[in-house]
Amino acid sequence: IQLPVVEDNRKFKHICEIQIHVRDIMMGGEQLLTASNESQSSHVYYEYFRNYFHNTEDSSSPSSSKKRIQEERLQDLVYIQKNFPQAMDANQMIAFTEGLIAMVTGDDENDGDANKNSTTDWLSLRQRLHALAELFHTALYEYDIAIQLYSKALYLTGTAGDNDNDDDVIQNKYVADTNCAIAQVLYDQGKLTESLELYETSLQLRLLVLEKSNDTDNDAEQQLDVASSYHHMARVLWRQGKLDDSKVLFEKALTIRLKYLDNNDDSTHTHYDVIDSYYKLAIVLDDQEYLEEAMELYEQKVLSAWIA
Repeated sequence: IQLPVVEDNRKFKHICEIQIHVRDIMMGGEQLLTASNESQSSHVYYEYFRNYFHNTEDSSSPSSSKKRIQEERLQDLVYIQKNFPQAMDANQMIAFTEGLIAMVTGDDENDGDANKNSTTDWLSLRQRLHALAELFHTALYEYDIAIQLYSKALYLTGTAGDNDNDDDVIQNKYVADTNCAIAQVLYDQGKLTESLELYETSLQLRLLVLEKSNDTDNDAEQQLDVASSYHHMARVLWRQGKLDDSKVLFEKALTIRLKYLDNNDDSTHTHYDVIDSYYKLAIVLDDQEYLEEAMELYEQKVLSAWIA
């Protein structure tokens, strides 16, 4: 909201934001954030749920579709509020997760086959399951539930094919993205070997997408997906103490990111992902005791970019 302000005969405009809190979201948010031991404040609710609902705001989607997605997201939160136990054993967790998936897919048998026939259906369900999985991963720290939700999304997407048609290219991309999401959960659980294996699988699929895709308009996005795989694999290798291998992959990710994110000579700002690549590379150099090279990256590429 833009408001005119007059002070000491000076006129200027002040732009402010009004937060409108929906009661059901606040109630659901209170239980969710309490379960994850987060402090309860309206700003925490606002930031979290803005992220939770953010991918329902695609301007290319019809308003009826956006409204439906928003209602589904709210329905999911209400279900969690009513059914998510504060403390649960393994059997309760399985029952809760199966019930949540059945509610989302509308499939009591939990096989999901009916929803795989329509491209619109499985894409919509995949997006919804991903949003829920991210909620349990990053807000509730219920990693096993997150993996089950991602795995259901992976099942709905189907097995990646090797044919030269657009559907398989799209399918490969979605499978790769979901594999990356599961790999990140495994990484946060400290399951580094399993995480690295999934990141490697995702990388191969993304390279396949890049090879088979004829969509030059999305070439940069696909290249950056490959860079992301290199970057995440390098993080795992770094935690495993494999510094030389980690350095090679961080450098590969950086090369791609520099080409597609930092190729504007007129830009005065460096993209965050480029800065992050430099930062991670500097950490590896530091651990390898290449202190001068590490300090040079810190000062010239990381610190200077943040100050700019």
